[in-house]
Amino acid sequence: MKGFRGFVGGEKQGRQKNVGIYVHVPFCMSKCHYCDFCSEQRADEEKKDRYVTRLCEEIRLFAEKIGESGDVPVADTVYFGGGTPTLLSAEQIGRVLSVIDEKFGIDKDAEITVETNPKSADREKLGEIRKNGVNRLSIGMQSVHDNELKALGRIHSFDDFFNTYYDARRVGFEPETGGPSRGTSTAAGQAPRWCRGSYPQRLPE
Repeated sequence: MKGFRGFVGGEKQGRQKNVGIYVHVPFCMSKCHYCDFCSEQRADEEKKDRYVTRLCEEIRLFAEKIGESGDVPVADTVYFGGGTPTLLSAEQIGRVLSVIDEKFGIDKDAEITVETNPKSADREKLGEIRKNGVNRLSIGMQSVHDNELKALGRIHSFDDFFNTYYDARRVGFEPETGGPSRGTSTAAGQAPRWCRGSYPQRLPE
């Protein structure tokens, strides 16, 4: 498959209007206790592929509908959320991006994000996802305490998070951190390690 980075933007870069596109991927390994999003646990590969095919069809139809009233805007942000988008293959994510670029155009400086959870993608898969055009990874953590993760219904440990974080770094994703929400005491207590830049920068051997 041709790498998505080879044709970002297509012939649509001259247009001025921009749009952010959210792509929902409703598949999970396990449903977290707090989650109200539309998702399905442990879907088989055939169902995932059918979903991607229908999703691509809907993107084409939506772009055509917008085009009836004027120029279709260029996407300067594409965000794959879920669910757990990395339960799709890199090829499937690439297919969706290809259709978005074909029908909307993706700005050459667009932020293309995929959400992932620890244990849902190994280093090889993260590398393939990056090769298919994704330049930002959002890794779900929720807590640095394993007992809290268990209470939330998360299926990973804090060490699993670190393993995914390091795998992402090794394939070229750069670290970004954000501050805790105000009034969230647990997040505030975890801030020193992550939000003040004291997390490990050097990758372990």
